[in-house]
Amino acid sequence: MPHLGHADFNTLSAVFDTLPVHAMNNEPWPEFKTCCTTRFSIFHTNDTILIKFYVINDYFKSSRRPVNGPVNKDNCVEFFISFSGDAYYNIEFNCLGNGKVAYGTKRTRRTFLPEATVEKIQAVTWDTHRGTSFNWEMILTIPLAVFEFDERNSISGLRSRGNFYKCGDDLPQPHFLCWNGIENAVPNFHLQEFFGDIIFA
Repeated sequence: MPHLGHADFNTLSAVFDTLPVHAMNNEPWPEFKTCCTTRFSIFHTNDTILIKFYVINDYFKSSRRPVNGPVNKDNCVEFFISFSGDAYYNIEFNCLGNGKVAYGTKRTRRTFLPEATVEKIQAVTWDTHRGTSFNWEMILTIPLAVFEFDERNSISGLRSRGNFYKCGDDLPQPHFLCWNGIENAVPNFHLQEFFGDIIFA
């Protein structure tokens, strides 16, 4: 897929706006309440996964970070996916378009993907500030080549498991939202037993 500009963002947004929207309305840890809401839409071409995140009532506090930096501390959206076995990819981007991608079987057993691989993911954002309210949208285009530990020629027909998240660990009011619910005493997105089914028809 060619590099996306803001004109392409508007075109793609129009496509996304015709698709089903899925809410990240699970707040597994009630001590981290937030008025922030997040939804997403997803579709694919033969060799690319495309996701649009819609974030409302966030609090802006992001930093420019190097590739594979701690973007989860910022206004951050995340996509975790496993194609088989116990290993999975975590793909995380803050609202400034800085990304982190790793692969492994547990939270503490991650292998960061090379910078050149992470940069194959295109992130385009749009945002508005209304007083203290920060609303933003992000489109991620994730080519199949990013999943370099899995040799696959096509996304079509793939059955996978994963989850979608919104967080902001270092925001004035930290929060942790997810698509598929999690049951755990402390915040932790790296729990595969709570992944949901994702089927690329």
